[in-house]
Amino acid sequence: MDTSNQENQTGLVIGEPSYRLPDLIDNQLAQLVAERGAHSTTVKDPFGLVIIIGIVAIVSCLVLSSIDLKESQQVWIGWLLVPLDVVLVLVLASPCVLALLAWASFSTARVQRAFRDRRYESALRLLPEALWSAGKLSKFSPSAHKQFQELEHIRVQILILESRVSEFEISSRFMWTALERRAVTEGVPNNFVIADNLAMSWFLQGKYAQASTLFAATMSDQLPLNDKLLLLNNLALCQIREKELDGAEATLCTALQLLGDQAPNNWKFKSVQAALQTERGNFVAAENCLEDVRTIAKKENAISEVEGEVTSLLARIRYKQGRLDESEQLYKKRIDSLSSSDHPPYLDLAEYLHVYAQVQQALGREESAKNSLKRAQEYYQYYVEREKATVAKIKEILQNPKKRLRTGADLLIMTPPKPLVLSNGAIVG
Repeated sequence: MDTSNQENQTGLVIGEPSYRLPDLIDNQLAQLVAERGAHSTTVKDPFGLVIIIGIVAIVSCLVLSSIDLKESQQVWIGWLLVPLDVVLVLVLASPCVLALLAWASFSTARVQRAFRDRRYESALRLLPEALWSAGKLSKFSPSAHKQFQELEHIRVQILILESRVSEFEISSRFMWTALERRAVTEGVPNNFVIADNLAMSWFLQGKYAQASTLFAATMSDQLPLNDKLLLLNNLALCQIREKELDGAEATLCTALQLLGDQAPNNWKFKSVQAALQTERGNFVAAENCLEDVRTIAKKENAISEVEGEVTSLLARIRYKQGRLDESEQLYKKRIDSLSSSDHPPYLDLAEYLHVYAQVQQALGREESAKNSLKRAQEYYQYYVEREKATVAKIKEILQNPKKRLRTGADLLIMTPPKPLVLSNGAIVG
């Protein structure tokens, strides 16, 4: 973190915020994750079926060799036994496959129910078994493949909601190598979902340039429209955070061309447009986009998803316009909302508090600005130490050869972290 804050003779000089996690996952750990993932049993080849076919073939040969017939007759009967072998294989394999499909459906339903009821800890405890069961059949059963994707979505949503970004990255790396059956640490995952998840884990760590590179590399003409739009949305956000405004505008133009007539009704891209116009100083256009975001989100019953982002963008607009009192109130509203949640997004909170301190200083409230900045740094330091401890625990799991690892969910740490106690005695998280 380099926020360029320093004391001078006239007081505290608050630099621009720049909060990101340090590189906690080094090359050695990445290689260890890759090797354990490549040897996992997430998506198992049909070895059981091969064994059954082999047994049936051996039995058929033994039967033929025990019959006292001429060689030509044995060959003729052998060909007759081929369809019998196939039928026998299906009879022996079908109950096993049906049982596995039933168990995968049951396991998936339990995770979905826990997630829907917001029992996230229970959902995470059930995930390894469910992912493993669905993953084994995902190559051969469309329903199992859909279940596997739904379970991956739940894993991602919980880790994002709880700001568990190191676990998000490591488990995504594990799933990458498990699905491709090879120890790989660099390049682009073949699976779109895994590639998007890995890039998003970097985005949430504040590593926007790294995330931007992977989002761009994942783009392909063969992708479905929704996947292309998701990548373009995420890429544009990275470019805005990196102040690559021309690049972000070009990315948005590509997305709007793909959307066609649907463009005016997509609140996600309207939100990105608002962020871009804010950074360009086009505040009227930015506010119009935010108004569109609210209108569209209300129609789609998604107002709770957009309200926080709208508040923070409007706070930034007011700050850039010099309407400091309004900006201060909006930032306070956003900070209070995030800090009161069960799992605060600490990097976002640190950044909002940092800008909040800038606003307070501009209003002449030097002492308040110092307190806000101190609070931002406490959030950041706590989060870094928490993620370091998490990575250390995962490393211990990976280094234990006796620990059975079937999916990336087996690497999630189930012990809740200690809450943050601020210097003023307040408890967060």
